[in-house]
Amino acid sequence: ILCKPNAYLRGCELLQLLELWLGLTGNAYIIKQRDPLGVTVALWPLPPQYMSIKPDRVNVIGQYIYTRDGVNILAFEPQDVIHFRRPNPIDPYFYGFGDANSELDVMVLADNIDGAQNYLMANHGGPDGVLVMPAGTPAAEIDRMKLDWHLKQGGVSNLGRIGILTGEVKWQQLSLAPRDIEYDRGLNHVMLRIANAFGVPKALLTTEDVNLANAQVAE
Repeated sequence: ILCKPNAYLRGCELLQLLELWLGLTGNAYIIKQRDPLGVTVALWPLPPQYMSIKPDRVNVIGQYIYTRDGVNILAFEPQDVIHFRRPNPIDPYFYGFGDANSELDVMVLADNIDGAQNYLMANHGGPDGVLVMPAGTPAAEIDRMKLDWHLKQGGVSNLGRIGILTGEVKWQQLSLAPRDIEYDRGLNHVMLRIANAFGVPKALLTTEDVNLANAQVAE
């Protein structure tokens, strides 16, 4: 069974899944499939993010519940589940603590940095100017002008296009001070934090300040 856990996975794939899940969440679950005599005939790993534990006053663990989209799909008895978990000082009996748990804040930081960079690229880093319209311009006309200007001038694909203004609308150039957001330093910080959590030396991830001796020690 360990060589061929089920019809879809090989033993090496099962072990890789378990190691990945343990590192990310601190938990890994295997469900035992039994024949009519109660003999285990297959092993089915289930993603830990969808598994929850129902406590029991007598047996501590009552059931393992598999939930998707807020709906309880399957319930398993404790004897049918192999639960691997990393030691968790906060919750020693139910859920483990993965290497990535301690770095959730830098993962959020990485998402925010990527999102900010994508936003700045899509919007040319901010407005170069403003449209000045006469006082008393109807709100409908302002909304129409905003939409028309955005469609024709907004986004990376419209960089360099010539804008045409009619009537009393004027273009006023803005002089914006550059924002000193050090994205590269932030991403480097994220990389080092996550690498440290998983015990990966910096020398294996970057060629910065690395010589042959350091690389060999890191390996």
